[in-house]
Amino acid sequence: MFKSAFRLGAKSHLILATLACNSFLALMGDVSTASTRPRPMATPATSVLLGDPILTPLGLTRFCFAYRDQCRISNPIFRPKRPAAVEVSLKDLDEVNRRVNRGMRPQPDAPGLLNDIWTIAPAAGDCDDYAATKRAQLLKRGWSSRVLLFAQVVAPSGEDHLVLVVRTRLGDFVLDNLTSTVLPVAQANLRWVGMQTASNPHIWRRATVRGFGA
Repeated sequence: MFKSAFRLGAKSHLILATLACNSFLALMGDVSTASTRPRPMATPATSVLLGDPILTPLGLTRFCFAYRDQCRISNPIFRPKRPAAVEVSLKDLDEVNRRVNRGMRPQPDAPGLLNDIWTIAPAAGDCDDYAATKRAQLLKRGWSSRVLLFAQVVAPSGEDHLVLVVRTRLGDFVLDNLTSTVLPVAQANLRWVGMQTASNPHIWRRATVRGFGA
């Protein structure tokens, strides 16, 4: 786990958000024929709102030193415009989340900040390794670094936790090693702490989650 130093409302927006979430649900049903696969609930799309600056995690600083190419800002911002492009992009998220979750063995870091090391594609790792690996794979698929953002959260267990937030035209979605389902941020059972900014991965701000119309 990461070690943290800190434990919109027009009618048109609501219609757009509802259609967006329905599109996501339809996609999740197409990815697999398994009727028991958990799916996101039908709810308006949501986004993570950023506030005051917070300390950048030491693990991120080390990660950017070890993987300099991963911390460069890539353009353009990923904005799929056609319905087919939106479906393909959401399928990317589902495939990458499931593949990485299956491909790594969970293994927590040793206690202490000095052991908070984020690694791409290790055989075994903790939440930050899963998040870094998913981000790297999505970058290879052509996603912009500006929409692939690490976020500090508190898991339902009360533990500090790291997830990958992906910003899309349909709202923000969470890729989490604790679940195989890609969820809109408001449906993720997480307490939000902070998140990277799109313009600079080294600048982090306090995070909150609100739906359209909140």
